[in-house]
Amino acid sequence: MKSLCVLVLSVLLALSDAFAPLSMQAHSFDDLDMLRQLLVKGVDWFKIDIDLASLDSCSRFSTWQGDNETCIKVGSDNVCCLALRGDVSGLPNLPSPFNTTEDLLRLLRHPQNQFIFKDESRKVFFALDFVHIVKWNVDSMESAFFTDFLFLLNETIGENQLNVQVVLDYFVHDWFAAVDKKCSQTPASCSETELRMTRLPFISEGGARFPSVDPFHRYRILDLGWQDVAKVCQGGFPPAAMEYPYLWWEPSTQDEMLTTLSALLQCPSMPETHRPLRNGSLIVTNQEPEMFEVYTSSLLKRGLNEVLLASSSQPRMSVLGSRLFLYHIPSPATHTLSIYSLNTSGLPLQLHLEETVAIDVPPAVSTEAAVSLSCLSDTCAVVWADGTLFTYQIGAERTLRGASHSQPTLQLPLSQGMSLVTVSGSCSSTVCAYLFVASSADCQLELAVKSSLSGQLLVKRCILDASETVVDSATISVAFDNGTSLWRGILLWSTRIDDATVGSIPVIRGAVIELNNDLTEISVKASDGATSYLDFGSEPHVQVVSHSDQLYVLEAHTDGMCQCGMIINNGDMYKCDLDISEDSKPLRSVPHLLNYNWGELDRFVDRIHSGDRVGSCDPHIMHGKFDNGAHPSIAMVTSGSDVLALEVHDASFDPSDFTVNICGAPTPRTGLVVDSWTLVHPDVLNKL
Repeated sequence: MKSLCVLVLSVLLALSDAFAPLSMQAHSFDDLDMLRQLLVKGVDWFKIDIDLASLDSCSRFSTWQGDNETCIKVGSDNVCCLALRGDVSGLPNLPSPFNTTEDLLRLLRHPQNQFIFKDESRKVFFALDFVHIVKWNVDSMESAFFTDFLFLLNETIGENQLNVQVVLDYFVHDWFAAVDKKCSQTPASCSETELRMTRLPFISEGGARFPSVDPFHRYRILDLGWQDVAKVCQGGFPPAAMEYPYLWWEPSTQDEMLTTLSALLQCPSMPETHRPLRNGSLIVTNQEPEMFEVYTSSLLKRGLNEVLLASSSQPRMSVLGSRLFLYHIPSPATHTLSIYSLNTSGLPLQLHLEETVAIDVPPAVSTEAAVSLSCLSDTCAVVWADGTLFTYQIGAERTLRGASHSQPTLQLPLSQGMSLVTVSGSCSSTVCAYLFVASSADCQLELAVKSSLSGQLLVKRCILDASETVVDSATISVAFDNGTSLWRGILLWSTRIDDATVGSIPVIRGAVIELNNDLTEISVKASDGATSYLDFGSEPHVQVVSHSDQLYVLEAHTDGMCQCGMIINNGDMYKCDLDISEDSKPLRSVPHLLNYNWGELDRFVDRIHSGDRVGSCDPHIMHGKFDNGAHPSIAMVTSGSDVLALEVHDASFDPSDFTVNICGAPTPRTGLVVDSWTLVHPDVLNKL
């Protein structure tokens, strides 16, 4: 038992540094599998909607296992459970799956979540929004649903010693305030339920007004709309709200987030302790933390979101040590390789242009973009579909100075009718592996392996037969696994599936790749069947990386899913069923919406083998939307103990109506944009 306690303590201490607090409250993330991902990503503040649901809804769409005797009549409906659904849903009659307050209690009690809820370095806040509770008398049968839950919630937190604080949303402001006032002045007039309510250690949001009588010091959180910043700044901030962050709801787009933060930063009456840079003010948002971190980076100085090259397109990125190598096309028929120094000594990351090299491409491919850029060891290779290949020697300072770049280094021999799709490379301590993926009339995706760019072919394998669905793009990455002495990784490709309602939908399929130590044998396990795909989207770019002798996958793509946002968060939709729900089809693939995936390689292997799709409800693989654009390239970098995503994309695409109104539109830009955000630390991923 002593050794177990020591192990648990050591895990908690190690993981407490792996969570990075975010200046946001997650608004109406009522599907708890998605909420758990946000907990793991470092979100500490949540707003959860709670209301009564009908017998039919509870029995058909939830884990409720009660009987009719526990139900009560409200109007014309028999209501039987408390649903986690918001004010734009069809409550009490719901059309799709939902979580209940019983599920929330199970989330808090679950042993696998204790490393979060027992972490002494962070407190998790759950603001409970009871939309209709103000309609009922405290001792009514309707209210008993809520009060019984609140008492059980308090017991759960206390008995399990959880570092969790319950916050009562301003919708119950008058309800609780009346009870507190009554029981403080005339305790004998209060029922047992009312007295128990006053003893709950829950705090409350005050909205725009704090009650003049607050005997239990309950009202301590300022909670206002983001448009109210100027008005509050002129009128002053209530002293009762000094202990906790101010909440500002619900900016959804980048412009709205930055407008809110700018107003807060410029407010002269804002207490210094509540400045946004000190986490003293929280943005209440319906978007995911990755998007929030990227969109607010210019003011909160945490992530990165900058125009790198205003007039370029078709980016291909490779990161090697402290250098970022970027292929791009700044104007028609001009091909360029730019080298940036990458300062990772602190956040945010800093990029500085060091060198730009013009690539004199032969006329035959001058109008085409390169299919890939791969930099490893002492060489950068830029490759075109016809096999034209430029290599650049990298000096000790990781620059290309002094090299001649006027002619292609070599022409890769390709069979007639074959074209390269992508090229990738990786090195172990003893050898490098170059992987060439090509397409022909006989094989849509053929993998060939060499130990050098110009070396002998070691092995090749057809992975996707020509008779299968047309491939739009592909990406591959492997790394040497010291534990198995194998080269391991994945090949991903985008294709399209037909849908009678919305037309064709882009999806990403995958294959698990393993190579023996000397690169002479290939083992492949590909996705099977028409419904077997890893994710929705197109133009994937993947990197398999090693961290502490374990392999991880970082992937980005465009045309991705929108699993959260304005309206849908507090509506009827079960976001964890986005891939199968008929009503959610338009949100499965939103034009130019950028998504990413991050997790252990073995978890991706499991998903590809099983045919299960990833998403923001996945228990092990982190998923999220972060920006808008096309042609993403992504890499993992480290800054101290932080593990970060670094991504470049072409931002010259207008966001769709879904992105503008629901999914979180960026400030309009053209050219190449570089984004960065904090990834869930591998130490945390290993415990999920």
